[in-house]
Amino acid sequence: MVDTDTDHAHQQEPPDESTHSTTSDADHCQKIAVVDVMVLVQKLSKKAAAAVIITSAAGHTKSNRDEGPFPDNNHDEADTLMICLGVSATERNSVDAQMIFFSRDTDVLVLIIANYDRLLKNTSISMASSVQQTDPLWTALGPNRAKALPGLHAFSGGDNTGRFARIGKSTWLKLFMEAEEDVIKALCTLCDDVDVSDDLQLTLAQFVYTACRPKGIQLSSIPELRWHLFCKYMAESEKLPPTLGALKQHILRARVQARV
Repeated sequence: MVDTDTDHAHQQEPPDESTHSTTSDADHCQKIAVVDVMVLVQKLSKKAAAAVIITSAAGHTKSNRDEGPFPDNNHDEADTLMICLGVSATERNSVDAQMIFFSRDTDVLVLIIANYDRLLKNTSISMASSVQQTDPLWTALGPNRAKALPGLHAFSGGDNTGRFARIGKSTWLKLFMEAEEDVIKALCTLCDDVDVSDDLQLTLAQFVYTACRPKGIQLSSIPELRWHLFCKYMAESEKLPPTLGALKQHILRARVQARV
């Protein structure tokens, strides 16, 4: 759903299921809000800016204003549909409009950052705790890392890809910011419609090796690290880095997830 409730985070009125759109007099620049279907859409305050409300359900998208027909869609994932509607709304509105995404989902934040170059410059996301502007995040990451972020998110562990034992998102993000350009390119490739090459697997294997390697240990590959950890610490199998065969399957799953 797309909504323009500037007071959305503060209004506590129950949603009116029979109301699909509401507009009010404009006092400021136009505001557009992209709302996760899991977030209740509140009634617009009379003090809010002119409303552009776009709803999408059962594959059909409609707007309360004459914005032109929105194409029907077959998006099963609300996350990607929100980005699709955000891009479409960007093309239909002035560059000084404001866009706010309402979602608690980290996946949405990742997709917003990765696609920020296709969205309005004044774009932000309202999550459970705060409202975060997108531009500072894009600037801190840089264009290449921003585009690689969905690949990192899927590779480091998601709903459908599994995760690496004892390595959290914060560790992966730190390594991501320190990674060489070949790792960034490999993670970007996961988001593209290309085959998983041997070079890509080797690059990501070295990335995993760096994440799993204890401090002070200088080895050259995942097999060597597995043997070292097993011999010295008698590490159980679930605490060891994945085998190269298991890692290849993980890369393939991450590629599917990153391309959704």
